[in-house]
Amino acid sequence: MKKELKLSDVDFHDEQILAVLASLSYRASKKNSPNWLPTEAAAMNEILNTSASGGLTRMIIEAGIPRGWISASPKRYGNWEIHPLLIDPEVAGRGYGRMLVEDIEQLIRSAGGISVHLSTSDATHSTNLSDVNLYPNPVEALRNLKIRDSQQGHAYQFWMRVGYSVVGVIPDAEGLGVPSIQLAKRL
Repeated sequence: MKKELKLSDVDFHDEQILAVLASLSYRASKKNSPNWLPTEAAAMNEILNTSASGGLTRMIIEAGIPRGWISASPKRYGNWEIHPLLIDPEVAGRGYGRMLVEDIEQLIRSAGGISVHLSTSDATHSTNLSDVNLYPNPVEALRNLKIRDSQQGHAYQFWMRVGYSVVGVIPDAEGLGVPSIQLAKRL
């Protein structure tokens, strides 16, 4: 039997929901950015910071349990930034991330948004962009972007599957040899 899924705004006054989201955020961040949210308290701060962004924060609920969330904030000229998208590792790969992205993109369109951008760290050194000096020719490095270990993969692959394009890289964005891969999509 298929469990009921529901997309809704995050209620920043519901402490129980926030605690579940903080726990899943802490666990989910370990795969792609293991140093980003070192504690559940740091994860809670990340969630609460999104409420101050003036944007949208949505979650997906399965049988009454939050299973993931996404936030997007308006920037300038109709552009929006997604940060973050986190899915409970227990349900990763079931399409929940795609559903959240499609949902938030529709809301951004309704708000007059024309494009969305985001970045994803290579803190796990999963691509050939990490642990090298990208400054001499970052465009060439992007042209040859590859995954080092197909078993591990990288988050940029998900974003490409949902229609985003790699549009840049910021060398050393998160430390020496740890780039940030930039992606964007016109709505």
